[in-house]
Amino acid sequence: MLVLAWWFLAYLPATPSWALWSFYDAARGHQGELAASYVDFESITRNLLDEAFKSEVAKNSTAGKNDPATMMGEALGKGIGSLMAGPISQTLKVRFERDISDSSKDPQLHASELIGAIWRMHREGDSAVTSGIDDKGQKVELTMTRVDGRWRITRLDGDAIRKQVEDAVRNRGPAEPPGSGADLRLIRGLA
Repeated sequence: MLVLAWWFLAYLPATPSWALWSFYDAARGHQGELAASYVDFESITRNLLDEAFKSEVAKNSTAGKNDPATMMGEALGKGIGSLMAGPISQTLKVRFERDISDSSKDPQLHASELIGAIWRMHREGDSAVTSGIDDKGQKVELTMTRVDGRWRITRLDGDAIRKQVEDAVRNRGPAEPPGSGADLRLIRGLA
């Protein structure tokens, strides 16, 4: 009985599964600020921008990956991404909190999807990876990292997410207009 109490009170709350469940619970309860505390928006934004710039440079490169112009383009893109990551991540966080807190919007997170994501979770030290399916049937991969004893979502990867970021990088604007609910549909892939 003592082992069971230790497992429930000490071990389980320190796992990425518990953090993902807590994120889900906060989102379903329309607690935007609490749900946002489980997401590292800066890391997610930086990773997505790095990938988008790298993809754009690769598409426009004619000489190959090891070409000095390609490497310079990647470095420049990474620098621009670093400058943009802070303001973009703050904007995303504010929109995320607002959309989750809005009780008229359903975050479209389902317990069965969350349980599947927890079941598929692979943990290695201070990192955990899982995957899910978004509302369009596309795979979304989620990475969580433990920093200072707290698990947070630090990376999202999926075709729909990548396409929105690449569209923004190309200055065509997001695939869907702001406030269209795209933020909430993207989080659905988390669970």
